[in-house]
Amino acid sequence: MTVAFVFTALAGAATALGGLAAVHRWVRSDTGLAAALGFAAGAMLLVSVAEIVPKGAHDLAPSLGVREAWGATLALVALGSVGTALLQWRAAAGAERRRRRGDRSDADPDRRRLLRSGLVVAVAVSAHNLPEGLATFVATVDDPSAGAAVAIAIAIHNVPEGVAVAAPFYGAGVGRGRALAAATLSGLAEPVGAVLGYLVLIALLPPSAYAVIFGLVAGVMLHIAVTELLPSARRLATLRAVATSFAAGAGTMALSLALLRIA
Repeated sequence: MTVAFVFTALAGAATALGGLAAVHRWVRSDTGLAAALGFAAGAMLLVSVAEIVPKGAHDLAPSLGVREAWGATLALVALGSVGTALLQWRAAAGAERRRRRGDRSDADPDRRRLLRSGLVVAVAVSAHNLPEGLATFVATVDDPSAGAAVAIAIAIHNVPEGVAVAAPFYGAGVGRGRALAAATLSGLAEPVGAVLGYLVLIALLPPSAYAVIFGLVAGVMLHIAVTELLPSARRLATLRAVATSFAAGAGTMALSLALLRIA
């Protein structure tokens, strides 16, 4: 179990590598920040569509049936997206009220939006990492060699997720240390998920609980990528540059998912 916990912690720590890339001095330029945001958006869209949504439907299928499971999962995705949109609307309305009162704290709304996006993405990635940590832990307890393969694949998978967390924070001007800390903490959800899942959650939660979480997380991540990260990147760089970084993020995440399935 000690080896399993170490493997899980190392896999989760890979988000820090993505965080380091996102706070590199090159990202201080508008072009660099746009590339980081586009990369993060590509990674988030790909992992949501190719992994999180199908896994949620798969986990609901035994109790609902395949067609109904997909319908329920897509409804959860829509619910997560609508909930995020409502939070965005409330934040925008509050910013407008402060502007009318002459409050200068909202002088840079783009940075405020990026900060809000970073917070939401950090929570969503952390929730997504909880079951990944449990999967690595259980696989290692059963077979350490298989667990090592799973841990390596998840570590590669976590690097672009670290970019997705750190880039909005860094773009919002919170500083390199705090942006990196946010990426690292989101990765620590994996060993936390391993311990809680192995000792508590398996006994308390039905199998469909994670499926519900997956659907909501996918909706949040898709909405943030489309309405916050990509528009922010486009304001900073050309469409071609944003499209290139978006494709790089999606491609990196696709490769990590392929390695994870092989493992």
